Amino acid sequence: MGDSSSRTGRIILVIASILVLSALGFFSTKYFSEKETSRQSRKTIDDLENEILQIEEQVHSKTLALQESEQQLTEKDNLLKKKSQELEVLLGKLNEAKQENRSNLARIRQLEERLGELKRILEESSREIEYYKAQNQQLSTQVETLAASSTRLATENQQLISQNQTTARELSETRQIAAVLKTKDFRYFNVRKSGREKPESEFRKLGLYNLRICFTVLDNLIAAPGEKTAYLVYDNPDGSTNTNFADGISGKFTYENRERIYSAKTVFFYDNLSQEVCVFFQPEKEKSYQTGPQYISVYCDGHLIGQSSFIIK
Repeated sequence: MGDSSSRTGRIILVIASILVLSALGFFSTKYFSEKETSRQSRKTIDDLENEILQIEEQVHSKTLALQESEQQLTEKDNLLKKKSQELEVLLGKLNEAKQENRSNLARIRQLEERLGELKRILEESSREIEYYKAQNQQLSTQVETLAASSTRLATENQQLISQNQTTARELSETRQIAAVLKTKDFRYFNVRKSGREKPESEFRKLGLYNLRICFTVLDNLIAAPGEKTAYLVYDNPDGSTNTNFADGISGKFTYENRERIYSAKTVFFYDNLSQEVCVFFQPEKEKSYQTGPQYISVYCDGHLIGQSSFIIK
C-alpha cells in the first residue's frame, strides 16, 4: 500500500515536471519569437526610414525656377509624381508596421509625420510646376507676339528708311531745281556807233549795229551766292547761232555733258537778291543780221535760266 502511494506520488511529480518544462518551453519559444518579430519589425522600420531619407534628399535637392524650360519642368513634374507614388507605398508599409508592432508606435508616428511633410512639399511643388508652366506658356505667347511685332517693326522701319531715302533724294532734287536761277524782263538795246542806246523790241536791219541784251535775275535764297557766268546764245531765224569768234566775243561752254557755242558772255556777282545783268553782243563785220524772229537763251551754272525773243525787220 505504501509502495503504491509512493509510485503515485512520483508519477504526479514527473507529470508536474513535464508540465513545468512544457510551460517553460512555451514561454521561452514565445519570448524568442516575439523578440525575433520585434527585431524584424525594427529592421522594417529602419528600412522604411532609410527609404524616407532618400526621398527627402531627392525632393529637397530638386529646386524649381521660372526660367526653366518646359521640358525641364515636365521632367521634374514626372519625378514628383513618381515620388508621390513611392510615398503612398511607404505609407501603406508604415500602416502595416503599425498593425504588427505596437512597441514602436512613437517612431512610426514620427515617420508618418515626415511622410506627411514630404507629401505636402510634393503637392506644393506640383502646384508650383503648374504655375511655372502657365507662366512659361504666357511668356512663350508674349515672345511670339514680340517676335511678330519685331518683324513688323523691322519691316516698317525698312519702309521708313526707304521712304526717308526717297524723300531725301526728292528733297535734294527739289533743292537742286529750286536753286536754279531764273530770269525775266528781257530788254534789247541797239548800241549805235556813237554809243547811244535805244531800247526796242523790233529793230530795222539796216539801222541795227551792236546789241546789249539785259535781263533780271530773280531772288533765290537757296542758290549758292558768288561769282556767276551768264552765257548768251543768240539763234538766228534759220537756227544757226550768231557768233563773233574773230573779236573773241563768242566761244564754247558745256551744257548737259556736251559742248555748245555761246554768242557772248558776262560775269556777275550774285548775292541771292534780284539784279539786272547785261550782255554785250557785236556780230562779225562781214556778217549781217537775218530778218525775222531772233531767239535768245541764257545759261548759268549748267542750267537754262531764261529765254526770250525779238524781231528784226
